[in-house]
Amino acid sequence: MIIFEKILQWAKEQQLLTQLGEDDIVFQVNGHFGSWISRAKALEEDGMLLVLCAYPFLVPPEKRAAAALALGEISRNLKLGTFYLDEEDGQINFRLSQFLWPDDEAETEQRVKALIMLAVSTADSYYQKMLELAGEDAE
Repeated sequence: MIIFEKILQWAKEQQLLTQLGEDDIVFQVNGHFGSWISRAKALEEDGMLLVLCAYPFLVPPEKRAAAALALGEISRNLKLGTFYLDEEDGQINFRLSQFLWPDDEAETEQRVKALIMLAVSTADSYYQKMLELAGEDAE
């Protein structure tokens, strides 16, 4: 449970309104370019952290093929994480997962914080591009 505890500690430090699950925390992110819902999940048995950022808009069916190709191109240039399109509803998401090897509690805490912040900052920095792919105007 060390990874989950570190996720929870991070959320408390950020003073986020959260919804707790058995092994994950859902929270609202208010970035520089927009707002969205994120989820940080502990995969304790694998020693991994998973962060999912879900943008609050949908790509219309007629634009999904082009959007999926664009997301693949953007993801190809990322060092960590990937953007993908939910085929069912057209929602654009950013996913980052990483092994933490949680042997050292202080190092695990540092990695959890860094990876969540990396996911959130990546989602924020691409927010405008994702709006464009969805065919929406900037807020």
